[in-house]
Amino acid sequence: EGLLIGQVPELAYAAVKASVSHSDVPVYVKLTPSVTDITSIVKAVEDAGAAGITMINTLVGMRFDLKTRRPIIANGTGGMSGPAIFPVALKLIHQVAQMTKLPIIGMGGVDSAQAALEMMLAGASAVAVGTANFTDPFACPKIIADLPKVMTAYGIETLEQFRKENQNV
Repeated sequence: EGLLIGQVPELAYAAVKASVSHSDVPVYVKLTPSVTDITSIVKAVEDAGAAGITMINTLVGMRFDLKTRRPIIANGTGGMSGPAIFPVALKLIHQVAQMTKLPIIGMGGVDSAQAALEMMLAGASAVAVGTANFTDPFACPKIIADLPKVMTAYGIETLEQFRKENQNV
């Protein structure tokens, strides 16, 4: 049950410390949203030497097939991602950004330039797109192409300026 590593500060610390001590490249740690207090996990991975954080991982979900009355996923549960988890991702990224100086790569439901900007407003230094690529293999190029137009519409001159001006939102 590897999920426990990301839910227990001491285990997260040990795993990250071992990874950092054996790595020649910066170690970014992907955090699970399935915790009581995400700040204790962030503190542990920060103390262990993480170079940055990626967040959030999927939420655990379940669906049923009404004909068979059994779970759709063979083992019963699986990772839930996409637009449904976007508000959870924003809330957790915002919470973490208030207590660490580590860079955060925000992810979880990003499907538009507007969503990417919201991630940055919440405290992300960079943004990743995942599930949107499954429904549209051109999601990333579209988001990148739309970004300058959306920034202009909201009076944003540069992403760096936008991030700096909104660090304490």
